[in-house]
Amino acid sequence: MERLTETTLPRQREHKKQVAGFFMTPDWVKNPEGAEYYIKRMADDGYTVADLFWRYFNRNLYCKEQEIYSSVRKIVDMVHNHGMRCILDTDYAWWGTRFCELHPESWLKLYKGERVAVHGGKFRFLGKYAPVTVLMKVGHKLFDSLDAYVEEDGAVRRLNAGEFTYQWQTTGTGFEVRGTMKQPQKGEAFLFYGVRYSACPDVADPQYLEAQKEIIDDLAAAGAELDGFGWDEPGKAANNPLYLKSGNAFRELFIREKGYDYLDKLPYLSYFDDTPEAVKVRVDYYELQNAVNKKAQQEFNDYAEKVAGRKLFFGTHQTWSGIIADTAAGTSDYFNNGTVLSAAWTDGSWECDLHMFTFHMTLADSLRNELGFRDAYYNDWGSSVPAVEEMKFATRFKMLFNVNWFSSWHSDSTDNIINYRMEPLHTRTVEAVRDFDMFDKMLSDMKRVVEVGILYNWKAVCTGPKWLARYHYTGIGNTPLSLLDRGISANFLSPEALESAVLKDGILECRNRKLQALIMPNCFTLTDRCWEVIKEISAAGFPVYFYGVTPMMTESGRDISREFAELAGVEPYTLSDMKASYSEFGAIPDPGAWEEELYDALNIVNVTNGTPVYDSDDRIYAVKAPAGGLVLMTGIDPREDLAYMVARNVSKPEEVFAERAYHTWFSNKDGSEKVLMICAHSRMADTFASSARFTGGVMGRTRKKYHEMRCYIRTDKSSVKVDGGAWCAIRFRNGIPVEYIADDKTSVMAE
Repeated sequence: MERLTETTLPRQREHKKQVAGFFMTPDWVKNPEGAEYYIKRMADDGYTVADLFWRYFNRNLYCKEQEIYSSVRKIVDMVHNHGMRCILDTDYAWWGTRFCELHPESWLKLYKGERVAVHGGKFRFLGKYAPVTVLMKVGHKLFDSLDAYVEEDGAVRRLNAGEFTYQWQTTGTGFEVRGTMKQPQKGEAFLFYGVRYSACPDVADPQYLEAQKEIIDDLAAAGAELDGFGWDEPGKAANNPLYLKSGNAFRELFIREKGYDYLDKLPYLSYFDDTPEAVKVRVDYYELQNAVNKKAQQEFNDYAEKVAGRKLFFGTHQTWSGIIADTAAGTSDYFNNGTVLSAAWTDGSWECDLHMFTFHMTLADSLRNELGFRDAYYNDWGSSVPAVEEMKFATRFKMLFNVNWFSSWHSDSTDNIINYRMEPLHTRTVEAVRDFDMFDKMLSDMKRVVEVGILYNWKAVCTGPKWLARYHYTGIGNTPLSLLDRGISANFLSPEALESAVLKDGILECRNRKLQALIMPNCFTLTDRCWEVIKEISAAGFPVYFYGVTPMMTESGRDISREFAELAGVEPYTLSDMKASYSEFGAIPDPGAWEEELYDALNIVNVTNGTPVYDSDDRIYAVKAPAGGLVLMTGIDPREDLAYMVARNVSKPEEVFAERAYHTWFSNKDGSEKVLMICAHSRMADTFASSARFTGGVMGRTRKKYHEMRCYIRTDKSSVKVDGGAWCAIRFRNGIPVEYIADDKTSVMAE
């Protein structure tokens, strides 16, 4: 073998893609020149976009103070003078209090249900305020209403005002409610209390939609020539899964759009999980929650471009990239809501364990492919402290997906997050920016080769029981990681993409991806069209793997549980049966708990004419359907079991052996030119920017991590050996290696 020559790309810095965020501080309003030190540092470090955040101010972007908009203009000018573009974060969490004080009819309202015992026609319960104002630190929470419901003849009926009475008083963390009702005298009732929040607007309100445009006008009038705007976590004002998000305008819109008042059916949003009525109400409610968030952003963006008279750059991301809080916030439809941005953006969801890090990278790449973006970004919390080793792994792991860096934060105010000022961390960040840029330049317009699709069925989580979400997000984090461990690359698919997928010669063509297998996690509900597609392609022999909670109903409320069981070759079972099975392996997750790193619960099934597959304890972990390509995985989080079975259906034109390393391929459209990216294994912090259980803390020591990759690659025309180091990217032209980039410890030999 001969040593392959390293390319000169590391010395080229004209190709810049990385984004840096920095916080405005109150002193900069009067003295904006205080920002220049940080702006120059970001420019010198190689960033191309500076994202200015206006947070924790009483004087906010809706205060109508000329001095505020003038300071933004001066900072934007400084950013331009240093050769970068400047965008401004404008999500309402940081100016909504001012708006709500002027427009109290536009306040956000949250509902929470209580299942309450009734004795002698009397009831009593303690309610809690939702933790909605944690970020804003301000605002009033006002008890507003109580709605009562009873179950009669298998349906829910809302009581009218003459059928019950109540009184309430505050208790510190919430309030006590006591009351009476005519019927029932003994039994139970569903009581939903509503609380108004003065710090948070209802984004469906037309007055709010006009207010966000006023901010654009005020900035433009001051001469601030911004290059774009950001929406960081636009739904964060209400994110607790036990509470339901509403407002006067949202309710009026719901009645117009859906033809009924959801207040008549509130219990179906929190109870009666396995019923067609609950599915219908939840689909309607969560669809509209996502729609109003998208509309608010889209109207803002369209107006900003109209005022600017040019194309602008929009980020940063929808809320938390898939954790359960996204459902409550009304931001879980990432594919549809992602169309309002200029690139694919995901966020770390305050969770940096490797399974979720893999999920965020996979989602970013999936959004780029399905929505047709050139670029993808990740809002990075991926550092424990000390941070150097964690950040180095985060860098090369993002490169594995060609996801670029939105790096936060680069000024003195940082949300108590690392700000990269100290050495050697600062120098390592500069090197990371360089590495990202040179790898992005090497790929040009190449796309990651995707072999397996995973359905991103957000409505199934919304329509299912609350406990399902906790299982689900652990599972869809572990699934792409388990596949990656086997050298298999995956993408998430929207239901809309699956509905239009076409099977040709054993390959499922699905919006810019050619798939060899499909994974269906926790599909409690499916659209009618998705269900038909699944039956068609699996009958044709295409591999389709279901795991977790399997299809019970379509979104229209049609029961398909028996039809699914017949296809899978097992006896029919119910949602209650699955929950009972899972509980035999441990407690069902609490809706308010954080996700575990893994779950090992199984759905205990009775096989009819399917073919069971047993684990070492003689338990059934999979059932192959009697005909076609459908496979039922019984685990709620099947991990290696699933990856093992999927790998049997994935073929590759090249052979890669990677020891202590991950790898993935990128390709141009015709496959004549490819890049193989290899990165050494490591792990992420347990939580963002804090001491992890494997580190010594802020003043402690993180051991140096020694990486010695050993990889062998064989194409039909060449063989390549990679030794040492932590990462390497090799370009192949018609199967022959022609150049590579790598860290300074890696050598590449080819023949």
